[in-house]
Amino acid sequence: TAKKLYAVTWSNPTGATISVTANGNAISSGTPVVEGTSISVTVTASSGYRLNTVTIGGASQSGVNTNREESSTFSYTVNAATEISATAVKMYTVSWSQGAGTSLTCNTSGLQNGGWVDNGTTVTFTIKISGDYKDLKVTGANNTSGDTYSVTVNGANVSVSSSATKNCLVEGTMIMMADGTQKAVENIVAGDKVMVFNHETGKYEAGTIWFNDHADDPAILHNVINLEFANGSKARIAYEHAYFDLDLMQYVFIREDNMNEFIGHRFVTSTYDGTEIVQGETTLVKAYITEEVVKVYGPITEYHFNLISDDMLSMPSFNFEARGMVNIFEYDADLKYNEEKMQADIETYGLFTYEEFAEYMTYEDYCKAPIAYFKVAIGKGNLTWAQIEMTLQYLAENEF
Repeated sequence: TAKKLYAVTWSNPTGATISVTANGNAISSGTPVVEGTSISVTVTASSGYRLNTVTIGGASQSGVNTNREESSTFSYTVNAATEISATAVKMYTVSWSQGAGTSLTCNTSGLQNGGWVDNGTTVTFTIKISGDYKDLKVTGANNTSGDTYSVTVNGANVSVSSSATKNCLVEGTMIMMADGTQKAVENIVAGDKVMVFNHETGKYEAGTIWFNDHADDPAILHNVINLEFANGSKARIAYEHAYFDLDLMQYVFIREDNMNEFIGHRFVTSTYDGTEIVQGETTLVKAYITEEVVKVYGPITEYHFNLISDDMLSMPSFNFEARGMVNIFEYDADLKYNEEKMQADIETYGLFTYEEFAEYMTYEDYCKAPIAYFKVAIGKGNLTWAQIEMTLQYLAENEF
């Protein structure tokens, strides 16, 4: 009995090619073969794709190799007109990198850095800031909740990165010493005598550097905040730094997200004329960002915290939790605490005593900060005990 001829047909799907042999010879789509002929079907994923499904004669084939850019071969006996089809999935790479001061972990099981995933896959990460770094920035993924970030692959390779910065003065900033001379911030060390403003007396006086935060840290990439003032002076800071604002009559912490709000505000200047410190004012006229690899420093003075940087009365922020430790009392026009209101605050809220801090520090260290007044700050709602504990922990961990 004569055997029938049946056509074997297919078309290449997006992302894969199909090749067929009959009796060891390659055939093209539409070629008729004799009934009972065994054909070999090979489906190969294209670059950047993986096979998903293969169907021969209406039957879905098992054992498809779904690895990227791999092929699968199947044998099939033709007993009717046979159609071959396949599907493939586009894949993209997901890579990630963590910058200084951050930790970045991919939560997607089995995915290695630079690995491939299907288009449409959602990849999640846990990204945290560490140590005394500030201002976490994440590119390539969106925050979904807490420390969790995610990105859905959508037609392109994905790259996720994290970075953070350290706050304060950029290298090259000049600090006024107690004798009126200037020293670069990178050369400031604990014990140095610098000029400070005593808000309890309303006078300039010699102060002592408690520590110069970040002095041993390497240069990293920062968004440097450049401040320009009407008198021609300039200041360069990273993340944030406080200056005394005469329009608000308090120290204000200038950051990238609020710097433009202070344009037009008047700030306190402090210059040495060879005999004494001359206090004046200048207006912030311009603020802009430059991206630079620089070292930053955070010199903190004992008790007062403030100092004169680039001839401006300023105050570093050595710890985010410490913002409530400044501007505790209202200031008069001469920058001295208003004595009447200060006394009223103390009578209302009370003062801390060393005994309440004895388990945390020595009496000598207790005297290096206006800790007694922190009770007023707590009473006013500007500070919490938890924030004080975090700051004390920070100081202990850094051995200040």
